[in-house]
Amino acid sequence: MDYTIKILENGYLYKNYITVANINPLNKTITCTDAFHNQRMFKFGDVIEVD
Repeated sequence: MDYTIKILENGYLYKNYITVANINPLNKTITCTDAFHNQRMFKFGDVIEVD
């Protein structure tokens, strides 16, 4: 599914349009791909807002 998320990373607030590839509740991580097909992994605590 496609989402717009706001992430706090290294003291900066980022807003990204991403596709969620995997949610791992054991590691508390979300694996995503962006519009350029770059894969990123975020911790649950880094995500500020999901639209």
